[in-house]
Amino acid sequence: MRRYLASGADGVEVDVYVENGRPRIGHPPRRGRPRLLRARLARKLESLHLTPGLDPRRLGSLLGPGRILWLDLKDRGAPRILGALAASLPRGMELVVSTRYHDEAPGARAALPGALVMLSIESRPPKLRPLLEAAGADGVTVEASYIDEGLVGEAREMGARLAAWVVNEPEEMERLIRLGVDYLITDYPEVAVRVRERLCGGVGHWHAPGRLL
Repeated sequence: MRRYLASGADGVEVDVYVENGRPRIGHPPRRGRPRLLRARLARKLESLHLTPGLDPRRLGSLLGPGRILWLDLKDRGAPRILGALAASLPRGMELVVSTRYHDEAPGARAALPGALVMLSIESRPPKLRPLLEAAGADGVTVEASYIDEGLVGEAREMGARLAAWVVNEPEEMERLIRLGVDYLITDYPEVAVRVRERLCGGVGHWHAPGRLL
């Protein structure tokens, strides 16, 4: 995480899953047993590279004030067990929470007052307003290829936030900067910073995933 921040990112985006009733950060444990032997071997090899999940309450000391912490909730029920996290974060840190379970957005807002709540979607929504109003959310985080001028304009019109993920190619970074997305999630923040500087400052905030391997 410190390496991402040192490269020029404004914050980190991390995956949060539920493990034995507690929130953890890292790669979610795979559920179920693969049927094919080669799939079981692949999963065993994959597990050798995974570190134990990190307690989210440690993030405050890792990031410090003035940073952006983005929690991407991967499991149902995560909002109910995140209440203690807010008290552990330093003042001045911007907190963003995203969830694919749109019905849990109100619970995320209640558990983490003051956080921005984003809906995670993997396609272009037909209309933003009914989607956000139904969930009481502040914006959406969308797979980057679905973001176009029309979606950005719709978000601006209603004052909603818009995030793009995962953006690793310089050409796509430039396209999204010019469109004016609020957040850009990338594995290569140092590349995004160079693109932003080349475009005279760019637009919005810049984030790098904090996935722990």
